Amino acid sequence: MSNEEYLKTVGVMVRRLREEKGLSQEQLAARAKCHYKTIGRIENGASVVRAAHLSDTVYALGYTLAKFDEMVRGGNMQMFESDFSRLWDAGFARKYDEMNKLLTELKSKPYCNMGNPAIKQAILMAESTIAYRVENDLQKNLSKLYEALKITLPKLVSKSDSILHKKIPEFPLNMNECMILNSLAISEELNGNIKASISISTELIEVLKKDTTQYSIRKKLFPCLCYNLSTTLIDCKSHAKALTYIEDGITFCCKVKDNTFLGRLLYNKGKSLFFIKDKTGAEKYFQQSLDAFKMENDEYYIAYIKKTVLENYKIELT
Repeated sequence: MSNEEYLKTVGVMVRRLREEKGLSQEQLAARAKCHYKTIGRIENGASVVRAAHLSDTVYALGYTLAKFDEMVRGGNMQMFESDFSRLWDAGFARKYDEMNKLLTELKSKPYCNMGNPAIKQAILMAESTIAYRVENDLQKNLSKLYEALKITLPKLVSKSDSILHKKIPEFPLNMNECMILNSLAISEELNGNIKASISISTELIEVLKKDTTQYSIRKKLFPCLCYNLSTTLIDCKSHAKALTYIEDGITFCCKVKDNTFLGRLLYNKGKSLFFIKDKTGAEKYFQQSLDAFKMENDEYYIAYIKKTVLENYKIELT
């Protein structure tokens, strides 16, 4: 981090801490025994601030210089993750226009222009979602995902940027890399590259099955990956393989007591069993799927499951 970048981050951190404490610039200046314009210069990342004034300001905020320096040097990701979580909340709620607006605001923040590869990677991933969901541009979506992947895993990406040409390294993979690979598998499927999609998803699932140290990543992504892959395999009529990954996902959901994808996995199990002529088993798991969504009070999926199962499989659920 250059001196200029460091001072910008100092300014962002001082403003954030001041606002968290509910202080105006004038109130903080009174505590630090300096002029309020000095606080303004610090927050703007000015290089003409006296070291004593910065020191007094940090102490007035309740921190030692050593602790504050540690926060500044590691704070970029903390601030980014806080802001980025709001963006993904909008995405998960399918509010893509709001997500696009938040992304524009986020990219104007100082910490997004300091060369942090994880931040750059996450922004490219968000841009890929906007490209597909808002701009309806699948090629741009794929291009952004491969650009993001190149930052930390360049050897995976082929020159044509159409499919991965090497095995996914076993571990460690960080959350960004796992989410990019998951999105990439979905995007390749949408682009008609079914074989590439299945290959990426299968390898990523097998990596996460082996790497039991990455608990937070596995908890958030493993059931999602199993659901997405099983959906693709069902569409390809590979029901035996689909059932294998469905069972992996269901077992994992039950183990960690997370029902986020449980209902969808149970629904896929019902679909697979129906297609291999096990109507009794299909009805059982369709009902379990509906019950799981009822436990989550998910009105959208409750209505969707009832309607879809009745229309497509002639099974009436209660």
